[in-house]
Amino acid sequence: MKPYKGYLGTIEFDEADLVFHGRIMGIRDIFTYEAGSAEELLKAFHECVDDYLEFCAEQNKE
Repeated sequence: MKPYKGYLGTIEFDEADLVFHGRIMGIRDIFTYEAGSAEELLKAFHECVDDYLEFCAEQNKE
């Protein structure tokens, strides 16, 4: 997965539930995302990064 706004994410596949999932790498907080397809996973990752950046702004984190 290409970086988005400077962040990388993991990609894992749960064969039992047939779902992709991952988390933002390189941060102390845990922000995760999941989706049923690769296209949806990319969108979920972007939304997760945006949510994380909003969280950081609210918490005055850099």
